[in-house]
Amino acid sequence: MGIAHGGSRRILCQALAVMLLSAWGGFALAVDDRALATKIEYELVRNRVTDNARIEVRSRDGFVTLTGSTYTDHQKRLASEIARRFPGVTAVENRLVVSSQTP
Repeated sequence: MGIAHGGSRRILCQALAVMLLSAWGGFALAVDDRALATKIEYELVRNRVTDNARIEVRSRDGFVTLTGSTYTDHQKRLASEIARRFPGVTAVENRLVVSSQTP
């Protein structure tokens, strides 16, 4: 799951799908990490500082990994801070690269 400009509609659809699947007990445990990653991605898109960065979020057992690129060190730091705010996050590994031209 990555984010680029215009990706917020896709993320909203994913978030809705995760919520619907979570409501059905058989999928509740299987989608926790996906739901967590989707919520973090959505918040990164909503934030006016990180909204133009290209950040992919992955979660495994609450261990969140951020990959992709940002324009500034501030965006990189803020992405980690945003991810850490979510309940269920046990650790954040920030592999973001600061680049004047994001891919």
